[in-house]
Amino acid sequence: MDVPDLNVGMARWMLALSLPLTLIALAPLWFMTERRDDLAGSFPDLVTLRNVVNFPAIAKLALCNLMVGLGMGLATRFFNIFFNLGIGATDRQLSAIFAAAALAGAAAVLFSGMLVRRWGIVRSISITQVASVPFLLLMVFVPLAAPGLPMVVISLS
Repeated sequence: MDVPDLNVGMARWMLALSLPLTLIALAPLWFMTERRDDLAGSFPDLVTLRNVVNFPAIAKLALCNLMVGLGMGLATRFFNIFFNLGIGATDRQLSAIFAAAALAGAAAVLFSGMLVRRWGIVRSISITQVASVPFLLLMVFVPLAAPGLPMVVISLS
């Protein structure tokens, strides 16, 4: 099927080297505290969602997240195929692209608190999800040639 062989040794080393970074990333969780809220008294109370405040806003947000999650879950599985066959990216370029996307995602998480303080939780989630649509469309309409690779990398990140 013209799929290049994976260097298993290098993949193992990359996973082994990423483990300490993952543990370091989890360290801030140790210092976080949470305020306990009253939980549902019984399972039927939990299922019927009687304790939910502002149910219409939460239902709209959940529906939007469901649609975005389904769309991205279906699309991201094929990003590597799209980059390789559609744009002609090499395995090394694919690795760099996904690393840049991960760094951009980490930066987005760092700035999410500022967005929430400025716009509120629901509005900041909605705005960021709507803002991602043009970039996903850019990936669809970019010319299927190597010059389109930088545009797609920027849109993915």
